[in-house]
Amino acid sequence: MSAWSERLGWMLIHSVWIGTLLALGLRLGLALMPERTAKARYTVGCAALIAMAVLPWWTFASSDFTARMEKAPVRVAVAEEVAKTPVSFATVTAGKEMPFEWQAEGKLRLEPYLPWLTSLWFAGVTFFLIRLARGWHGVRALARSPLLPVDEVWRDRFAALCGRAGVARLVRFGESAAVTVPMVAGWFKPVILFPLGVMASLPVEQVEAILLHELAHIRRHDAFVNLLQAVCEALFFYHPAVWYISRVLREERENACDDLVVSWSGDALGYAEALAAFEGERAGSLALAASGEGELLARVRRLLGVGEGSARKGVATLAVSAIFLGVALYLGTMFLLPLLSAKVMTAAERIASIKDSEPEWQKSDGNAADVSLSGTLRTEDGLPLPRKISLNVTSRYENGRTFADIQRTGETFAAKGKGDFVWLSGWAAGYAPFSMQLPKAEGGKVGPVEVVFKKGIPARIRVVSETGAPLPGVKVEGWVGQHDPNFGVSEQTGSDGTVSLGQFAVDTKAKLTFFRPGWQKIVAEYHAWEEDKLIDVVLRPSIPARGIIVDEESGRPVAGAEVQMAAELESNGSVHSSYGIDYEPQILAHSDEAGRFVVNDLSEEMGYRVYVKAAGYPLAVFPLRVGEGVLEQTFPLEKGMRFSGKIVHPRGRDGTGSMPSAIICHLMAQLGHAQAVGYDVAGTLTVSSSGEELFFSFDELPSSHLVSGVPYTFQVGGRSFDVNLKKDTEGYVFDLAGKDTKSHVEIFLNPGRGQPMPGGALHVYFLESGVGEGIAQRGVLKDLPLSEGHAEIEVPAPNRMSVSADRLLGYWFPREDFDIKESDATFSKKITLVPAGVIRGRVVLPDGSPSTKSFFTHIDVVKAPSVLKDKGIDSGEAIIDSAMLMDRYQTTPLPFGGTYRVFLWAGTHFEAGEALEVDAAHPIVERDMTWHPGVPVQGALVDGEGKPVGGVEISLNYRHSERHSFGSSVMPRASDGTFSFEDINFDVPGFYEIVFKDPAGQDVRTRLERPVEGKPLVIVYPTGEKR
Repeated sequence: MSAWSERLGWMLIHSVWIGTLLALGLRLGLALMPERTAKARYTVGCAALIAMAVLPWWTFASSDFTARMEKAPVRVAVAEEVAKTPVSFATVTAGKEMPFEWQAEGKLRLEPYLPWLTSLWFAGVTFFLIRLARGWHGVRALARSPLLPVDEVWRDRFAALCGRAGVARLVRFGESAAVTVPMVAGWFKPVILFPLGVMASLPVEQVEAILLHELAHIRRHDAFVNLLQAVCEALFFYHPAVWYISRVLREERENACDDLVVSWSGDALGYAEALAAFEGERAGSLALAASGEGELLARVRRLLGVGEGSARKGVATLAVSAIFLGVALYLGTMFLLPLLSAKVMTAAERIASIKDSEPEWQKSDGNAADVSLSGTLRTEDGLPLPRKISLNVTSRYENGRTFADIQRTGETFAAKGKGDFVWLSGWAAGYAPFSMQLPKAEGGKVGPVEVVFKKGIPARIRVVSETGAPLPGVKVEGWVGQHDPNFGVSEQTGSDGTVSLGQFAVDTKAKLTFFRPGWQKIVAEYHAWEEDKLIDVVLRPSIPARGIIVDEESGRPVAGAEVQMAAELESNGSVHSSYGIDYEPQILAHSDEAGRFVVNDLSEEMGYRVYVKAAGYPLAVFPLRVGEGVLEQTFPLEKGMRFSGKIVHPRGRDGTGSMPSAIICHLMAQLGHAQAVGYDVAGTLTVSSSGEELFFSFDELPSSHLVSGVPYTFQVGGRSFDVNLKKDTEGYVFDLAGKDTKSHVEIFLNPGRGQPMPGGALHVYFLESGVGEGIAQRGVLKDLPLSEGHAEIEVPAPNRMSVSADRLLGYWFPREDFDIKESDATFSKKITLVPAGVIRGRVVLPDGSPSTKSFFTHIDVVKAPSVLKDKGIDSGEAIIDSAMLMDRYQTTPLPFGGTYRVFLWAGTHFEAGEALEVDAAHPIVERDMTWHPGVPVQGALVDGEGKPVGGVEISLNYRHSERHSFGSSVMPRASDGTFSFEDINFDVPGFYEIVFKDPAGQDVRTRLERPVEGKPLVIVYPTGEKR
């Protein structure tokens, strides 16, 4: 549902109680006014109609009016000493105000029906507008219909009547066969129509009275008011109050015109007789007319004063109106009570409140600050420090990440860097590695920190083949820590296939890699360390790729070709991260005389990119998907083309210096719009005899179809030019004397009316040399500091830019992408911010002590506000927050009007928070979350006969809904079919599932239930021949 449709739906709902209050107020007001004051009663009715037409649309245009009547931030006091009682979730309070939870619940219940409501409203409005248009067309037809002219006597009388009524503009008057009652048709050029024969059958005085009544309508411009009234009826056709107000207006409009007729003629009795006589004339054929006998009879009685001022009727009407008005006021007050009782807070106060309540460890001005770290080292058993020690410091700040260098002298260490969060990890020979988060202290100093190296459990691993044979010489690497994946230890298996990586703490999650030439490389996480347990890991033989390189035109083999390969990024999902071949191309083979080559150490189900370079041919790039068994593929090479031209050098042109004897230039295929990815082709250019031109020629270039639709970048003399190469392209001229076009870009943030300007910085991504003709393709990411919501930068033009910000205090920032034209000397972009709040709190253990677990946050959108829906994020979607935290958590800014659920996760352990609504009344929602102890799960994979099935890779997923799940650790292939997960929280909403592949290669998912103590989980592997 779009934001416009949602606001319209709420407008329709608000109009129900608004219209009810207006109708009851009008009824009560009319009961207090004398019936003879028709003009005043009509004015009150018009005011009620105008209010009915405006107030609901005011709620539509000001859908964030609740944001201007904000409550104080919801806070939970954090005691200095954490209570020792179990903690689940803290209670949200806002002073002594009672939360209106029933209102939020009702809102959630109504929102699913808003699309249906707006659709029905559109259908009804369309019907009534069509009816109104048909009526307007009919009136125009009546105004233009032929009239039976009246005689000159009546024309003179009508002119005199116009003068008496004060109507100066031209009004036509005549009899028509198209009408059955006297009426006025037209607004700018009004026409008074009388039915045929009426003027002859009624006395002159009565006809004059009727004419004066119609002239009163013209003088009062009742046709215009009646048109607006009809439009309001069409828009609010569903509301009885609108029809009641319209009926009052029509009655009082006629009464007001009757009063004018009496004032002009001075004969109330004669005018009443005219109305009664006219009713008699039309009774035979119009007894069922819309006005009805009762309405005209009431007008006659009013003129004659019959029944006016009945005390009993007035008291009864007043009493009933008062009762209904009281009920409507009560209902309306219940809707408005959260606003009326709320503390009026300015936007600046709201932002300041969020900042004031922000934990010290998480405060940041959006820019990286200098930070220093110091500490000491010692061992748990008091022994001297080992000679082999490695420490690593990671500091993260809101605009990116930086790594700090560390210096160690004996038992002390120090590091300097930039950031607001600091992690320290390390390893010492004979002790368990560690990784810990350190809070930033005042003044940018952390520490001194005492690091104690503790003894762990030796990580003993045995690597075997699928047959169980030990595999010596396997390179095994292991490391811990989320922010330093390159830090770890490396060893090789011995002759018995075993290796010891040192010690790991029992609860440490380590990433292990296993690789040996001729075998598939695997990467997996493991954290089930047990004393004296030997972990078996199964490797599978690698798959060779065989190829034949031939000339495309003749089909003859190409000998001596250089073959490089690179792994495709994310080509094998989340199971493995790499397989022996890196993402950068490596020379692996050369083709023989028959054009054949063999590349080993490939992994099944992995995608690769093959680069082939041969003399006389351009660089060729081919995709390769490895399946099971020996693969042989033909790689045809196409002859290159000629690319030549000249370069005009500024030195030779203006005489400011001598021409260079040679210039190195590069031609690069653009394989991505954000960065240049390809193979450089270099050549030497020779100075021409003219002294200002350099001629160049490339004879071996890739044909355009090898990289379909991709342009090339020609780099020379510090400048870059885009070229679209075709067969034997010649005659290019590149003028180095030209100046690069720049554009001054200004970005203005619009936080909304009355909202304070945010500070911090923007992340701006643009292309280093722009896009288009004469421009290279390389991305640059910069942080722009904000000054009063304004940032500026100068970039090459034309260009593509992307602007984002992850933590603007109090605002959600939708990413914006835009293009800058070459003609844009200056370019300004206004970005509207979305008010947002946060969910935060402490993370404690069941005994109330702070958590020491490092975790990530994940936000599930339970009910998406319209701004998220407009960006493609609907209810049930997920927002991943990359912040790694420990004893406290805080979400990224969350747009108002949404309901969110926070998940904390680390490895296989997940914790779920409540579904919480973030809105202007609750910009800060604090909830403490408890990190519960996990349950270990051990199991085995067996066949139908109960025999272990080894060598099967098993992964664990947590699925918190049918649409979304978290992938978790992948267990190494154990030869005995066993697996174990040490830390699973079964009390979290949703469920866990174990995933592995069957013999056909299809995923098999088994729901994981809470294990029975002492009873391992047994999963039966599907029957069939293994692949």
